[in-house]
Amino acid sequence: MKVKNDSFYLYKNNTREHGNNELVFGKHGQGQTLFVKQELRQFVTNQANNEKEHSQILVIDTCGEFLPISNVAQGSIISVKNSGVDIFEKCVFIPEHKQFCSWGDKKNMAFDFTITLCEQSYRKTLAAYEKSIIYNIVCQMYDDNDTAPTISAFYNELARLNNSVDINGIRRCIKPLCLLGNKTKEQIENKFIVYDLHDFSKTYIGAAYIYCLLDVYQHIVENYQNGIKTYVYMDNIYNLFLFESSAYILSHMWIQARMLGASFLGVCNDINVFKTMQGLKILMSTSNVCVFRLEIDDCISLKELFCLSDEDVSLILNLSPGNGLLIRDECVSLF
Repeated sequence: MKVKNDSFYLYKNNTREHGNNELVFGKHGQGQTLFVKQELRQFVTNQANNEKEHSQILVIDTCGEFLPISNVAQGSIISVKNSGVDIFEKCVFIPEHKQFCSWGDKKNMAFDFTITLCEQSYRKTLAAYEKSIIYNIVCQMYDDNDTAPTISAFYNELARLNNSVDINGIRRCIKPLCLLGNKTKEQIENKFIVYDLHDFSKTYIGAAYIYCLLDVYQHIVENYQNGIKTYVYMDNIYNLFLFESSAYILSHMWIQARMLGASFLGVCNDINVFKTMQGLKILMSTSNVCVFRLEIDDCISLKELFCLSDEDVSLILNLSPGNGLLIRDECVSLF
């Protein structure tokens, strides 16, 4: 890397070290996707040349940008549209031991993911009484030995509450997810997995993210138990900041990553989401921030978050496409 000043470094062939979470910022068309592709190719090459490297790469791909890399790496592609979004079935397989499941137990984890799934589908933040109703249903499903915890069972329980307009609205919005349920694929043993969302309905893209995150969490836990490192790549993560519930799940997993032998890289074109409570938590658990050219308003936001100088802002505003700068935690104090 070539030093530009005390805070920034020109990006060149940087492979993320294990355990270092990373964020990538930049306006559309400035090279963020190329940046991630380059890093993924490096990982694929390193794995091919190093049989002792025990790691797994998971990519959440909203635009189909990374599917060709999966083919080259002889990886697996999971079409979320075809595989299902049954979060309840997934929660059953997560160990409840505190070392692995920081949610405490399956019911708490299922509740958090259910609230997020409902809000992302309903496109509305749920009221306290709605969350209370959902909590009771989730607890009942996991305590009732005669009822398998599935998205369809949850839908049927909501159907019994016909006296609530809001609950009916939630039920109507999650109905398409029931049609996808009960098709979740078995665990795939592969070093490179891409979750393909590019063909998923834009209305439910947030719900698809939730399925992916839960599946990613299952992989992280199982890999940790087996001594395997996990690297997770996600584009367009601003979708998860539309609601506090989904932002919380992302920040929770982001913080847990280092303790479970994993690291995240997220691409985002909206810096303002990191001014929120959950966004700040993510920044505090991020080692490197890669910056491509930004608009002036985003530069101002970045300047506030990282206490950058006017010279730093000028560097960002004048970057040419394909060139990026790296803010390292040992050079810039996040908070």
